[in-house]
Amino acid sequence: MSIKIINITNTLFDDGSIKKWKQEHPYHNSYTALQDVPLDQDNGLFMPNPGSLVQVDKILAGDIRKLNKSINDDVLVLSSKKSNANFSKDNIEVVNLIPPSNEKKLIKFISQRLNISDKVIKHCISISNSPESAFILARQAFLIQEGKIPWSFIVDPLRGEELPWNMFNAIVSGYTDIAVEETKNLIQSGSDPVQLMFQIIGYFKKVLMVKDDKGELLKNSNTQWFKKLYNNIKDVDGLLQDINYYYNIILQSPKYSHYTILAFVSSLSTRFER
Repeated sequence: MSIKIINITNTLFDDGSIKKWKQEHPYHNSYTALQDVPLDQDNGLFMPNPGSLVQVDKILAGDIRKLNKSINDDVLVLSSKKSNANFSKDNIEVVNLIPPSNEKKLIKFISQRLNISDKVIKHCISISNSPESAFILARQAFLIQEGKIPWSFIVDPLRGEELPWNMFNAIVSGYTDIAVEETKNLIQSGSDPVQLMFQIIGYFKKVLMVKDDKGELLKNSNTQWFKKLYNNIKDVDGLLQDINYYYNIILQSPKYSHYTILAFVSSLSTRFER
């Protein structure tokens, strides 16, 4: 049984290490604290090793070493901050996947993960505020190159207080997979799921309010954009049900809001024509 540490601020930066581990441990359990990982767990002679995936903000060397002495399971720890501790004597593998700040190294980092030219990557770096933003912009450029999303989707979700347009655009375009992934990126970047829920509800209330009580479209210049979105809805009743249902679920169970917000976004996107 082994422990592997991967320093990573966003799972988009995975070089295949996380994907490979998940494939080798398809029934793994997920935790948000090292203390939650069960110790001395006996899986039985013929039972497969499920594995434990732990996502934390930072690692305390003492907690890792304590876990290393007691664990009977494979553990993958994803940490958004690098630890100064040396775990080589503990036989713990450490992989650093945090994007470098140096431009040349960052270009290489991105090109190893995305099949786009250095020229495009350099441009993404020049218009971004951080290595993370540069990668996200480059990844969108890659998706455009592949014909998977339109140019209008290009937005940096890490830029200040800007609304999460990537997520909104994917929802109203019916791209469930992109909508869910963009929501994951926002959460991974520090966005609060409850706050995201209120942004989503506020946005779609504006979409739904383009019609009056008689069902007639309002002739108001402020609603022109939302009229276009309203016309793309294929299930208005379902959209309303989603808003009412997930509003209550997320507020009643904030502990699990990072899961339910994904279900909310996924369901909303199915209410629009793709």
